[in-house]
Amino acid sequence: MLVFLQVHTLVIRFLLLLLLFLLLLLIIIVLIIIIFLLGSSWVEQCSVSLQVFGEAAREDVDIQRTRAPHEVELVEVPVDQAVIGQFDDELHELVEQGRFLKEVRPSR
Repeated sequence: MLVFLQVHTLVIRFLLLLLLFLLLLLIIIVLIIIIFLLGSSWVEQCSVSLQVFGEAAREDVDIQRTRAPHEVELVEVPVDQAVIGQFDDELHELVEQGRFLKEVRPSR
């Protein structure tokens, strides 16, 4: 009878350890599934935002390619000639002092 009780408790301990192991395994699997689902939605959000950014960039490039120079609208802004003269004087003064380098471009 004593041997039967010892074997019985040994089997119960083994079954409890097995149950604990299976429970931990189940928890780990559930966590992996949750992380995978959250991760895939995060990746999906990033890919959607990158796709929107890419489409906007492509549209911008298409607009720049299709715009011809004659399509540019020129707007005339009235400017006081005294302001232009004052700016021109200040520019010449800076060039003479060497604080502003005048850019020389060949005429076409």
